Amino acid sequence: MSPMSTDDGTRKVVQLGNVNQANSNLYYGGYGWLLKPDYLTPAPPYDGYSFYNPPTYYWSVQAIDGTRAASPFVEGKPFTISDFPGKVTIAATDPNAAEAETAPPAIEAANPGEFTITRTGSLDKDLLVPFKLNENTTANFTDYEWSYEYFSWREFKIISEPLPPLFNLEQRVNVIIPANERSVKIVVRPVDDSRVEGDEKVVISLGTPETYNNVGEPSTATVTIADNERNNNPPEEKIKLSTGTRYNSSGVNIQDVYIDPDGQKLTYQLTEVNSDGTPLPTGDALPSWLEFSFDSDNNTIKFTQKSSENPPDPRVKYYFRLTATDPLGASASQIVPIYYSIYSGLVIDGYISGATLFLDANKNGIKDSNEPSTTTDGGGKFNLDIPFDIFDTNKNGEIDPEEGHLVATGGTDTATGLPLETPVTAPPDSSVVTLLTSLVADLIDKGIAPEEAQSLVKAALTLPADVDLTNLDPILATNNNQPGGVETLAAMVKVQNFITQTAALIDGASSAATKDLVKAVVGSIANQMQSGAVLNLSNAAVLAPIIQQSAAKIQQIDPSFNSQQIIQLIPQAATVMATANQRIDTAVANPTGASIPESVARVQQVALGPTSQDFKAVGTGNKTISQVVADNTGATLDSRLQAVVLPVGIAAPVVTGDADLGSNSGNRIDGTNGDDILTGTSSNDVLMGMRGNDSLDGAIGNDTIFGGKGSDTLLGNSGGDVLYAGRGADNLNGGDGNDILLGGKGDDLLNGGLGNDTLTGGKGLDKFLLATNSGTDTITDFEIDKDLFVLSNGLTFSQLAVVQENDRTFIRIAQTGETLAILGGIPATNIGSVNFGSI
Repeated sequence: MSPMSTDDGTRKVVQLGNVNQANSNLYYGGYGWLLKPDYLTPAPPYDGYSFYNPPTYYWSVQAIDGTRAASPFVEGKPFTISDFPGKVTIAATDPNAAEAETAPPAIEAANPGEFTITRTGSLDKDLLVPFKLNENTTANFTDYEWSYEYFSWREFKIISEPLPPLFNLEQRVNVIIPANERSVKIVVRPVDDSRVEGDEKVVISLGTPETYNNVGEPSTATVTIADNERNNNPPEEKIKLSTGTRYNSSGVNIQDVYIDPDGQKLTYQLTEVNSDGTPLPTGDALPSWLEFSFDSDNNTIKFTQKSSENPPDPRVKYYFRLTATDPLGASASQIVPIYYSIYSGLVIDGYISGATLFLDANKNGIKDSNEPSTTTDGGGKFNLDIPFDIFDTNKNGEIDPEEGHLVATGGTDTATGLPLETPVTAPPDSSVVTLLTSLVADLIDKGIAPEEAQSLVKAALTLPADVDLTNLDPILATNNNQPGGVETLAAMVKVQNFITQTAALIDGASSAATKDLVKAVVGSIANQMQSGAVLNLSNAAVLAPIIQQSAAKIQQIDPSFNSQQIIQLIPQAATVMATANQRIDTAVANPTGASIPESVARVQQVALGPTSQDFKAVGTGNKTISQVVADNTGATLDSRLQAVVLPVGIAAPVVTGDADLGSNSGNRIDGTNGDDILTGTSSNDVLMGMRGNDSLDGAIGNDTIFGGKGSDTLLGNSGGDVLYAGRGADNLNGGDGNDILLGGKGDDLLNGGLGNDTLTGGKGLDKFLLATNSGTDTITDFEIDKDLFVLSNGLTFSQLAVVQENDRTFIRIAQTGETLAILGGIPATNIGSVNFGSI
């Protein structure tokens, strides 16, 4: 076919063909020449104003043989075209799409797929092409998005709200090939998700027979979406907050409630819900009284009660859904009940810092794993969360006395610096826990009503009837000149002195637990109160029968205990105990310190410290009762009281290691449960090693040093210091000054240093270092066949003289007469070279 011209004289090469070419434009089929429609211009539609005359096409034909010899052109019949629709086809020009790979450790972007719809024929106007997503296509708009682009890279999404144009439930849509464009691209953008769902296919078919007849082949194409997701594991729950561990304080960081097994950081959300986990009508907002925060870097969460607000009903449990989510959207959740603690108060002898306070639901005196507990702060204050759904067994909205006691154990008396040796109890609704409330609780357990139990205690101790022993802070009341404050403080302290010393006396001869010893003494006092007796605790004659009854109670639970050993000591022991309480009466009537509580504390530091240790030594047979009487009455007791240094002020220590400054009262430096190095100041300090192997140096001043648990090194340094080693194999050195060294449990080395020191080894195989020109040491509890003396400065046993004077044994330098040590209760004939060893 030769070049062809239009009536305007232009010529275009249409197509070469041959007589054997099939002509699909012939309705009746057959063979002939095919005119290439791309170069045929159809007539435009009528515009309402004028008619357009379509061009006339002239053509000719020429035959050409295999040698390219051509015949003359033969002119064909001219023709015009009013409209020529052309054909549309579709192809997957990028058939391989892929979801983003977001599961760890790799992160790869999504890869789109692409269809191209192409038309033939005229380009002078828009062409609307319908297409359909086949039934086996994956869910549209869930796994991918649509958009389509022109070759000029203009792009927009088919998706619109609420539905795309001409979109229907059969997933049919229309796409427009704009005028002057031959084709349009349909881009399939996979939606990133974390589901593992296998490869998916997007299948498009052009048009439908009833709506569109100009579809060429291919009319169907497929894009495959590869699923690149690997398994993304959801967060794993490690702490169930509705059971198990309870967090009893607002603002506590709770770590690793969930962990991500893929090692990703988690975010957390908290929403209030109903008890069954269903949403509240109010939506996701937290109540105004609660704040929630989390730290993804440390994987901690924190619940904080706003200080200005409480829950509407403090007896009600509130439920929240805690949700942990990883970066890929995988999540896990649990329902968390939150209570508001209404049980708050104080543990008092002085204010007891660091005590463990718990609800003793079964009244066994031990904190069991299911019983809620807390720790008192530096001022003795506690806040205890008691879950009512568990412990309010009669469901009356209260914790009744038959449902448990409040019990406090351990901790440190901030007034004296001494550890709390006796557990204290109280009815559950008490806001103070003292040994007075211990008596009230014991009487209640005997079947007496709470109000009557208080009345019996107050009557026995001649306290004002209107005083509430379960709610009055006697220290604060005394300082504020509140009626009944002084009387209650004195009674509380005298009860504390008597119970602690009686328990110590029996403890030296019994293997019974401390809680059982204290319970026996408290019960014996309560029996006297129940009988209506008036108890003057400053009178030895009143104390003696109570001591005897306490010993009898211990005999019942400890068959190895020889109660007769204690009974014969009772008259003298009662005298010592009464004397201590008489000094309390004097301190209250004529306070020598800045305040009555301070004057009382001075007496208590001796009564609960050295005197109680003396009673233990009597029980073990390491000290005579006559020596205890001599050391704790009259002028000797006065000297002890005058030497007392109470902890005051806030220390500014040199601290290394993991120690923390205590937040209690003054001049106190607290260690941690690790290995600490604590150094005091030039003031009078209190150093608390707590747990771990600690090194504690009081530096200058009259210091009180507690080693706690672990193998500790205690140095009093300058001043008159008191060193309590506690448990473990400890090394005690008093340094300069007249010091008191108490080894406690464990195999200890005690070195008084310079000055006239008092050394008590306590339990264990202890060694007492003796040196010349260092003063005279009084050793209170040397045990033959267990403890050893150690000589320093080149001394040998042959240079010593061991001399008996009355009931004391003196170890002296034979040549000079210098006294190195004084022993009580051990005959001089029992001391020989076998009692001396090396460090």
